[in-house]
Amino acid sequence: METKNKKDKVIVLGATGNLTFAVANVLTGIKKHSPDLKADFIVFHNDISENDQNLLNSILTCKFIVYEMPINTNGVEQSSFPRYSKLAFSRYECFRMLDEYKQVLWMDVDILIQKDIRDIFDYAKTGISLYKEIAPLQECFSSENLGYDMNGSHYNSGVLLLRDNLTDYHKMADWLYSKTYEFAQYLKYADQGVINILLQEFKLEVDNLPEKYNCHPLKTDVKNACTVHPYSPQKFWSWYNKKYHFKEWDQNNKKWLKMGGTPYKGLKYDFWGKITKNIDYDCPHPIRQPGKLFKFVIKKIKKGQNHV
Repeated sequence: METKNKKDKVIVLGATGNLTFAVANVLTGIKKHSPDLKADFIVFHNDISENDQNLLNSILTCKFIVYEMPINTNGVEQSSFPRYSKLAFSRYECFRMLDEYKQVLWMDVDILIQKDIRDIFDYAKTGISLYKEIAPLQECFSSENLGYDMNGSHYNSGVLLLRDNLTDYHKMADWLYSKTYEFAQYLKYADQGVINILLQEFKLEVDNLPEKYNCHPLKTDVKNACTVHPYSPQKFWSWYNKKYHFKEWDQNNKKWLKMGGTPYKGLKYDFWGKITKNIDYDCPHPIRQPGKLFKFVIKKIKKGQNHV
């Protein structure tokens, strides 16, 4: 792949307007800990206000792109998708960005940058780099019969690094969307399962990303991690779990609020989150997803009867 006319690096984020505060936190962390990092910044969104865009640009200059999932040609209803925002699937566009950039780094916005991340770009020698999970791929799907090895490797897609030595990346982007629609009703972790079966479908060799670039808050070595990522229902802003409260994240958020940025507007006391966090990760919310909750309960009852 010819690279001489390409830009070197881009960091890509994706968020709805109600998570603008989280985008600000990531940008603040990068500016603070990696001031010499030379990269473009792209933010996929669908409702970040003009005022918040201006404030984010005062942290680090960003290009804002309104994201819409490609038209579903398979007739899958939107209600078939999991509870995640469709912005989660904007990471698929990172593959197409290899036309313009030599390296593309996607980062989820529920991440705390607490050390220099410049060395992360030393990875993806094979074309793609991800952090490997302990659990098997089956963790990502509610079905075992999708034609892929569900006992195979399982990688976390919250931090995804691509290089332009990856071949057929446009074909991969199209394939990701196609499989997302095909398996919509079986997805438990939005894009993550689809990206993992992409690795099998295209027989990709993954350059394993060290845990310090995608470290869960409850890991023992979290203090030495470059990025902390609570890939779970609990977040840095979850009031009910103090183990996920990080002083630096709070300090970054206070700066954002002082700038006049839009604050977190979620439930101040998410009792449902507190109740279900140790029961079942997939349990739908009774207010936001009453229909899905009803189906979920019926399915659990039937499953229980089958085990009697």
